[in-house]
Amino acid sequence: MPGLAQTQWEHRGQGTLSDYVTAIAWSPQGTTLAIATAAGDIHLINPTTQAEQHLQGTLDQSIDGLAFSADGRYLAAVGQAGQVLIWRSPPIPTATPDPSP
Repeated sequence: MPGLAQTQWEHRGQGTLSDYVTAIAWSPQGTTLAIATAAGDIHLINPTTQAEQHLQGTLDQSIDGLAFSADGRYLAAVGQAGQVLIWRSPPIPTATPDPSP
């Protein structure tokens, strides 16, 4: 389009899943991408490190919706099974003061 500056996007990775993608959701902090498939798999990917966590295996029924809570601590999934599945992320460790003087 005339007059628009061209933006250079950097390709950050790719992978192969068990079936086609039915839903994706970014955590509010942008640190996790949740991906669901028609087979019911749910994967969590860190976009910076490309580390992947397989949250749920194949259910033989699709997961059709994913959503993070506003604080990013919970992930909800819904699909053809008619259930709402909810996971809570592990607490983020906080720095403790050094007891030595």
